[in-house]
Amino acid sequence: MTNTAYRTVSYLVVVEFLGLLGFVLLGQHEKGSAIRLLPVLLAVLAVGFIAYAKTTGDSYKAIAYISIAAAAIFVVLVQLLGRTAFPGLVKDIGFFSLENAARVGTMLVIGIGAHFLLLSLARVVRASLRSAH
Repeated sequence: MTNTAYRTVSYLVVVEFLGLLGFVLLGQHEKGSAIRLLPVLLAVLAVGFIAYAKTTGDSYKAIAYISIAAAAIFVVLVQLLGRTAFPGLVKDIGFFSLENAARVGTMLVIGIGAHFLLLSLARVVRASLRSAH
C-alpha cells in the first residue's frame, strides 16, 4: 500500500471511531439520546467525503486493501472499546466465544463490503466527472 492508502485508512478509521464514540456517549445521557444518531450521520457524511477526496487514482486492488484494513482496524477498536470503557457494546458476549466470532466475522464482512462499494463508487463518480470536463 502507498502512503496515500495508509492515510486514507487512518482518516476512515478515525472518523468512524469518533462517530461510534459520539453515538455511545450521547446515548448514555437522557437528554442526548434524542440526538445520538447525529455523530453517526456526520461520520457517514465525512466518510463519503474522504472516499471522494482520496480515491483519485487508486486501483481496485488498492481499494480492496484499504477496505480490508479500515474494516479490520475498526472491528478491533470496537472490541477494545467494548472490553475497556463501554461494556454495552459487547454485552453478554464472551471474548473467546463462538457468538463473538460470528459477530466479529459479520462486522468484518459488512465493513469490507461497505468500504469497497463506497470507495469504488467514489472512484467511478470522480472519474466520470473528470472525463466530463
